[in-house]
Amino acid sequence: MKKTLILISIFMMTLASCSGKNKTADKAPAKQTVGLPNPIHESSAEEIAEQLSLKFAVPDGANDVHYSIIAENLAQMDFIWNEAECTARIKRDAESEDISGFYYNWSNETPCTVGENAGIAKWQITEVGEVVGICLWQNKASNLTYSVSMKKNADSEKLIALANAVYIAGATPMTYKMVSMAEGLEIAKNNPDAIIVDVRRDDEYKAGHIPGAVLLTMETITEETAAKVLSNKNQMILIYCRSGRRSKIAAQNLLDLGYTNLIEFGGILDYKGKVKKN
Repeated sequence: MKKTLILISIFMMTLASCSGKNKTADKAPAKQTVGLPNPIHESSAEEIAEQLSLKFAVPDGANDVHYSIIAENLAQMDFIWNEAECTARIKRDAESEDISGFYYNWSNETPCTVGENAGIAKWQITEVGEVVGICLWQNKASNLTYSVSMKKNADSEKLIALANAVYIAGATPMTYKMVSMAEGLEIAKNNPDAIIVDVRRDDEYKAGHIPGAVLLTMETITEETAAKVLSNKNQMILIYCRSGRRSKIAAQNLLDLGYTNLIEFGGILDYKGKVKKN
């Protein structure tokens, strides 16, 4: 009897010991998982123009338009067009890369023309019977690669029409030249007919500007105000501001107004020479 009680006691102590270990393990803190940063962030047409020097045209009839920047170098515009979900993308220095994000074994494709550029339209019937498609093209002059995609009712005619609407209907992406302050000054020195434009505020200009620069405040650029200072739209125009932000916006505004020979060369913060005050 005593032997039996001893065995039972040992068994109960063993169970208690195991139970305690399990409770300790249960209370051990869980390892935290470190998430990767999201490569996509919501944006706006203005931010895309400022940060990436890119611009979309919004097709007539498009609605529910949203913008985003992917991996800090690809601009995206999502919208509804002809009752289909559509996406347009632009990326600089992508060469022959397919930036559409659609990777089907396309069963249909046809060469096409988007603006002045050669392109290709591709489409495919999905397993659920919907027709999806993409159109890809590249502007070699500006080294920009484009794509449009449709998630429903796609065919070659619609894809090509959509591509041309995105590329042509509004304004094409920026094609003005961007150089450093030192390079801009050297260009101005070697081109005496070029005009240097300061696009800061009037008080900033009067406090000190590059000698010979004329004032055309970025916030007030219109066809009329620009014509008073820049009568020749084909003249070489070098544009600067304080840090290089406003000069890019001003260059795009002038580009949209038809000026053809624009050079953006940053901000006066990088200027090392004497300034003129008036």
